[in-house]
Parts: sequence; C-alpha cells; structure tokens
Amino acid sequence: ALKQDVRFFNAHAEYKWPNKLEVTVKEREPALYVANAYNGYIMVDYKGTIMSVTNSIPDAKAPLLTGEKCGNAFVGDDVANERVDGILRFLMSINSEARRQIAELMMDNDKNVKLQLRNGLLLRLGRAESMPDKAPLFNTVFNEIKDKNIQAEYIDLQFKKPYIKLKPELMKVKKT
Repeated sequence: ALKQDVRFFNAHAEYKWPNKLEVTVKEREPALYVANAYNGYIMVDYKGTIMSVTNSIPDAKAPLLTGEKCGNAFVGDDVANERVDGILRFLMSINSEARRQIAELMMDNDKNVKLQLRNGLLLRLGRAESMPDKAPLFNTVFNEIKDKNIQAEYIDLQFKKPYIKLKPELMKVKKT
C-alpha cells in the first residue's frame, strides 16, 4: 500500500525477529512547479512523477518553470514532455546546494532556457533538451560564483566556455 502512495519514492516493510515490523520509506522531493491546463500548476519530482496539482503555488519548495505547460495532468502520472524531462535531468545532475539556489527557470518561444538564482544572477543555458549536458559546466560556474559578488547582467553557458556580460554601469569608464 505504501508503494502505491504518490508521496513516497520508495517503501519497504520487513518483519524482524522477534515480533518486530520495520517500515522504511523515502519521500519524494519536489523538483519543479510547471503550469498545466486549467490555469493550475503541477509539482513534479526529479523522476517526473506528478506529486500534486494545485490552483496556485503554495510554497517555495521547488523553482517555477515558466514558458512551458504540461497539459491535463493528474497526481501520480508521469510528465510526458521532453523539454520538462530535460530540465529535470539537468536538476538531478547538479549539486544540491545549487538546486536550492535556483529561484526560477524561464523558457522562451524558441525553447531556450534561462535560470535565475536567488541572488538575482541570470544564466542562459540553451535548449531544454540539451540541458543535462550543461550540468558539469553549471556546477563549475556555480562553485566559482557562489561566494563572489559578481555584478553581471547574465552568464551565458551555451558555449564551451562561459561568457559573462557585465552590467552596463560597470563597463563605463570614468573620464577625468
């Protein structure tokens, strides 16, 4: 019965001697909020299983993905969307500290994804389907910038080497 409960990723029950029942459960972790049909939102775990369907986003347990919809979805279903699947595989591949710092993921009309960290820094990642390949580069860049106060407009990770676009006010040279 526990294995059928959508709240649990895994459940195991075992009898031990003498007269002891040991139950071990692993809860699902929310990975992403995505819009669905009927102006609602779904909360998805890292494997793509829909954990809940709501009219609004009740908490900040997971980042929001804007620009993509998952259609009519029900609790317990798996997400059938390649772009959302690519984003979930990316999120699984990055370190947990970086995951906690992601505030929002935005997909534009060309299906390119931008990621905004909680400190306001914007990172361009490229096509949603190719995002899992960007995870090692993202981890490296995240570890470099986490303790630094980088005044950048954005960081572009679509290329082999990251490109940092500084804020315009930092690029102005004072004339004396």
